[in-house]
Amino acid sequence: MRKFLLALALISGFSYASDLTSFLQKLKNEKYSVVDVKNDEVYIAGKDFHLGEVLVIKEQSGKILNPLSHEFLGYTYKDVAKVKIDHIYDNFATGKIIEGKKPSVGDVAQIDTMNICFNGSQDKLYQIAALFPTVRSGSDCAISIREFKNGYGIAYSGVPGGFVKKSIYAAMAQNPSIQKASIKDLHLLVTSKFIKSVGSLVLSADSGDLYGNGKDYLVLLTRDNLLIYQILRNDLVKIASMSLPAGHPISVSVGKIGDSKQDYILVNMFSGSDMSSFIVKMVGDSPVVVAKHIHYFMSILDKNHPHKTFYGQVFTADNKFGAVYKLAFENGQIKKLGVAEMPMGFRIDGASMYKGDIVFVDSSHRLRIFKGDTELYSSSAIFGGSYAFVNLPFINTNTIKYVFYERGTPSDVIGLPAFLIGANKESSMERFFGITKYSYGNLYALDVEGKNHELVYMKKLRGTSFEEAIEGIVSTKEGTFVITGKVGTIPIENNSDIYKVSFKVL
Repeated sequence: MRKFLLALALISGFSYASDLTSFLQKLKNEKYSVVDVKNDEVYIAGKDFHLGEVLVIKEQSGKILNPLSHEFLGYTYKDVAKVKIDHIYDNFATGKIIEGKKPSVGDVAQIDTMNICFNGSQDKLYQIAALFPTVRSGSDCAISIREFKNGYGIAYSGVPGGFVKKSIYAAMAQNPSIQKASIKDLHLLVTSKFIKSVGSLVLSADSGDLYGNGKDYLVLLTRDNLLIYQILRNDLVKIASMSLPAGHPISVSVGKIGDSKQDYILVNMFSGSDMSSFIVKMVGDSPVVVAKHIHYFMSILDKNHPHKTFYGQVFTADNKFGAVYKLAFENGQIKKLGVAEMPMGFRIDGASMYKGDIVFVDSSHRLRIFKGDTELYSSSAIFGGSYAFVNLPFINTNTIKYVFYERGTPSDVIGLPAFLIGANKESSMERFFGITKYSYGNLYALDVEGKNHELVYMKKLRGTSFEEAIEGIVSTKEGTFVITGKVGTIPIENNSDIYKVSFKVL
């Protein structure tokens, strides 16, 4: 936390008390509206929210009239709940109820200014107390302010959220100058903790709410089995498995494509010369196939909008990746809703959506990002494939090996939004002998910024290089997991390990 806020103090200037005062006045006066409530998730209209920010939800309880003039003076309010922001969008945010009861649409939301900490000079503490009498020294509040030479670092429930500069320009402006933090400002170190060895080679991984109970479960795809794990804080417990039908498993994707609360498992397999994928649903302790013989490579590109981003791409031995279609799952069957316009070179195997932009790795091993038809980014770094591949007919009786990519995932990096993706380095055995083998896998983080999400920044994260290959990166409520893959000289030596990763600011 301390190092992070120091990293944000980038610009020196003259000290003006009105900078912080304007910011605090804005906190005090800002009001938002509750526009929807689903279970314990509250949707709040507005802008400039911060992850970890706590809002107090209030409902009208009466009118105030001047008894002498009968003039209407305003409304009285009573506190209903407290909500902590966990997802931020362009014009609204969502948060979980952490205290109180379920609010109603139309209730007023205000930033919780009753729980403010300040770490800095005594004179500034007294100035803040003039606005917020309950302010106290410390750094463990809903809003924590730390004073630096060049300004004030702001954190919301321990999550870094911005920096108010001590600047003459900020003093002259009507509103304070706040720099939103992002990963490009930081030097990040990745550390990993070994959790479990799988005992077989994992080809793909994902997670989801398989029972509709609000909990995430880890789903692993191997060459022979589909494995389901319950995710604990520092452990994984296998709760179910299913043998795969004949064919070549490639990837797994999890999401809410049906009408129920629970997520479905999409298993992409290749058989003969075409895709033969299937869909699985958890029924009690058993994975049950609910649709099969699906001739698409399926994926949910954005888990926040699973029905809108449920796509299937044609993949055949003759033409490789082809047309992309918008799909729906209704009455136990896959329905093709129409052709989806995708960028040239689009491949669904390594594709995701991040902040509304399409992210994928093309057949030239380049990571590319598109906003509609406009290409925002094409990487210079090479993104190798994974241990998921099929041998396709080539000439006469020869075959050609077709290697697939693993998807990246939107994640939370020390409270900041980022997209994590692995890049595997091919070994010399791949180059000279045609044997699929990787030396190591590096973790990259990217973010998309700008008013219209048009500015892309990507960096290789320092720290852990994972042995051989990264076969999956999965973000869950219990943290971010990296699944590696290693192959030996004989199949029995093939194995995968699962690590839980964390991030530090250098």
